[in-house]
Amino acid sequence: APARIVASLEPDVAGGALLAATLEKVQPAARGLAKPVDLRLAPTLTIRGRVLDDRGEAVTAFEVRAAREGFNSRSGAGDGVRDSFEARKDGTFELAGAAAGSWRVSITAKGLEAPEDQTLTVQLPQEGAPLEFQLTRLGAVRGVVVDPGGVPVAGAEIERETGGFGFGGRGGRGGRGGAIKTGEDGTFVLADLIPGTQVLVAS
Repeated sequence: APARIVASLEPDVAGGALLAATLEKVQPAARGLAKPVDLRLAPTLTIRGRVLDDRGEAVTAFEVRAAREGFNSRSGAGDGVRDSFEARKDGTFELAGAAAGSWRVSITAKGLEAPEDQTLTVQLPQEGAPLEFQLTRLGAVRGVVVDPGGVPVAGAEIERETGGFGFGGRGGRGGRGGAIKTGEDGTFVLADLIPGTQVLVAS
């Protein structure tokens, strides 16, 4: 079956460009009959973008992942790239190491949720304005569970009703979210919730 050959060369100086090359549909041949293949290493391309929260403020720490259309992040050099960015006061990023073609780009950030349709597609070499992502700030519910006499209940289970449409929390479309337990003083913190009405059940 036709093979796929991928080659890359890491830069030997700080700030140098990653070189990569991919050769598609290489037909294997019997020993002694194979012809040399020509791999031409070229500097990889950069994906540019910006990450904001739902107030329009810059997100300063996040991870960017990109996969070339038709491949996953483990296909080989130039087909899947990722990097973490810290202290980005303006929320901008430049993700290097990509090859020419169409790419799907996604963002993850602590304390923030990306909408399900937030993955964006960009054609490289990139032209025009940088990609812009907007993430939703997540919140938390803090409370205390007491018995009918007003005494705090330790070890009570708290579950979140996710609702039939997935409103109010992460990853839910009906039923209940994962349970947490109250502390010795009956208190609890349910984190990573999308802002909105929450329905909690204690047992």
